[in-house]
Amino acid sequence: MGRRRGISLLEVFLSLMLLGVVFGVWVLGHFGRAEVTLESAGKLLVNDLRSAQSHALVMGEPIRVVFDGDTYRAIDRHQTPLIHPRTGLDFVRDYRRDAVFEGVVIEHVESESVPGVLFDARGEIASGARIVLRFGDTRHEIVADSTRGTVTSRALGVGAGPGAAASVRPAGGDDLGPPLVD
Repeated sequence: MGRRRGISLLEVFLSLMLLGVVFGVWVLGHFGRAEVTLESAGKLLVNDLRSAQSHALVMGEPIRVVFDGDTYRAIDRHQTPLIHPRTGLDFVRDYRRDAVFEGVVIEHVESESVPGVLFDARGEIASGARIVLRFGDTRHEIVADSTRGTVTSRALGVGAGPGAAASVRPAGGDDLGPPLVD
C-alpha cells in the first residue's frame, strides 16, 4: 500500500465543526456574563443620551429621552421620535427585542422633574434622571445629573436594589465629563 499524503475533506470538515462548537461555547459564555452585557447596555444608553444632547444643541430645540418599560426613545417637543444619527431609524431602543441585550431590563427610573431626561435647546441637562439597568441579580446605574451637567455610569453591587447606594462597588465608574456646552 502507498503512503497517504495530505488530509481528507472529511477531516477538514470535522476540524471546522469542532472549532465552530468551541467558538460558540466561548461566545455564549463571554456575552452571557452579566457584567459584560450590562456594561454594554450602559454604554449604549450613555451614548444615546449624548446623541440626544448633541441633537438638542445642534438643532436648538429641547429633546427628551423617555423610558417606558424596557424601552426608551428620544422625542422632540411635539412627541415625535428623533431619527437616530447612526441607524437612520426612529431613535428607539427596546432591550426585549435586541438579542444582544436579552435579559437586560430597565429596573428603575427616578426623574428629577419631568419623566425621563430633558436636554434644553442649549444641550444642557434641564432635568436629569437616575436609571438602573438589571441583568439577573447584577445592576448598573446611569445618572444624568442636571446640577453637575454630567452623565455617569457605574456598576452596582450584586443584589443591590434600585435605591441601594451603600452597596456600590468602588471600582468601575466612568465620569463622562462636562456637558457639551459651558
